[in-house]
Amino acid sequence: MRSVQNLVLLLSLSFQGQVTAELKAPVVGIYPSLGDVANSNITNAYYRGYRQWLEQFGATTVLLPVNGDANGESFSKLDALLFPGGPTKSVTPFARGLIKRAIQEGAAGKYFPIWGTCLGFEWIVEAAGGVESLQIGAFAATDLATELTFSKTAGHGRMWAKANETVMRWLQTEDITYMNHEDGIEPGHFEANAPLAALFEVVASSLDRKGRRGVAAMQARGLPIYGVQFHPEKIRFVPGGTVFGHIPKTPEAMAAADVLASFFVTEAKKGAAMHSRHAGTSGWALGE
Repeated sequence: MRSVQNLVLLLSLSFQGQVTAELKAPVVGIYPSLGDVANSNITNAYYRGYRQWLEQFGATTVLLPVNGDANGESFSKLDALLFPGGPTKSVTPFARGLIKRAIQEGAAGKYFPIWGTCLGFEWIVEAAGGVESLQIGAFAATDLATELTFSKTAGHGRMWAKANETVMRWLQTEDITYMNHEDGIEPGHFEANAPLAALFEVVASSLDRKGRRGVAAMQARGLPIYGVQFHPEKIRFVPGGTVFGHIPKTPEAMAAADVLASFFVTEAKKGAAMHSRHAGTSGWALGE
């Protein structure tokens, strides 16, 4: 029975992706979190998983420059932003400016979604809560598959609002969420940071190998800004191996990861619908 449920769920998600692809593709800007890397093969391979994660549900991805003007006209060519993972580093001025610009757009009544994964999650936390908000090197969660615990106040949040009961049970009882980090923030530390807690709420948390609980997912209050400390893009689109030896590759893990991709592309579509334009993406480099 369980295998039949898995198949039905996966076919449903695949059909949803086909329908999404038939609509006008929203343009999602991907910030190059690795910075300027001389070997383009490395960067292309790293960002490919993020691009494919969104493109499976009909998005167009655009690789942004490392530096730029967040207040420039090129921002208006985007419908959403994604900040990927990467090695420990403070949020760059351009990335901080983009986050600030998106918040300003939201305050002005516009709809501009942002997604942060791992380092991207940490950058959003730092941009909102200050440089001391993160707990650097505090977590033993590299190459770790684990389960999630959802907040009693935020429920499943907007990210999982359309996930069915089966997926939610898998997320809370099976090791299908992939962590790969040492930096992060504990829920208590999060709530004690007044600027951060005023703008964001914790949606889910998880335990590291030593039993330390960290924030696993958050969402902005009243704005389409989301952050996850884990890596849903690696489940389906990054092969396991020596470095990522514990990426869960089960149908349950793939279905749960697809739920988030579908959700964020839908958010990007809302941004595209509000913009009511696609005048091209000149000024940014299209991801390959």
